[in-house]
Amino acid sequence: MSEMKILVLSDIHGQRITLEKILRRVKVLPLFACFIAGDITNHGTQEELINTLKIIRAFVPRIFFVLGNCDPVLNLDSKREELSALNIYWLKSPIDMGDFLLVGFNGTRINPFKIEINEKYKHKKVCILTHIPPYGTLADSVSPIRHIGSRELRTFIEKHHEVFLNVCGHVHEAPSISKLGEATIINPGPVTLGHYAVITVTKTFDMIGELRTIYD
Repeated sequence: MSEMKILVLSDIHGQRITLEKILRRVKVLPLFACFIAGDITNHGTQEELINTLKIIRAFVPRIFFVLGNCDPVLNLDSKREELSALNIYWLKSPIDMGDFLLVGFNGTRINPFKIEINEKYKHKKVCILTHIPPYGTLADSVSPIRHIGSRELRTFIEKHHEVFLNVCGHVHEAPSISKLGEATIINPGPVTLGHYAVITVTKTFDMIGELRTIYD
């Protein structure tokens, strides 16, 4: 695997002016992709969501995204071919990226019985893209003593040592890069407040991450 540089966004909530400020800042980077951890809209429509994705796509070669609790329920059957042609992918099912598996979980409720990795992928490294963070981490802390993340997701990451990265969002107060077992957990913070992250995945799946804001 060659080194990959990835733009990480979350909680855009339809704030396109702030989003475009971020995109103009990163357009000079040799980005492999953009990972979006949900809440692309603020209870908006499917068309609003797709239009926002197209704005981002003008700055990056490919997009992988999950939905948040403020996004509409998607019926992308009629749009799937159009979006695929633009290299925009909704992670409703795992995508084999060659060197690793990209898995997505949408919304804030993760059903532990649906968290599984197909047997044929068991020897691959795994990147998980979620809206909600894992419980009890820097990424889900709304105060020093209060955490609101997913216990099921935490258990899954602790159990599966092949997970090397979890990109998440949802908790606006908790932009962070931290470790949970062998996995790096990244909550870039909300685009609405000018937050984003740029990460580099090395050939050995080591993580180099940087939290940024438009005010840096």
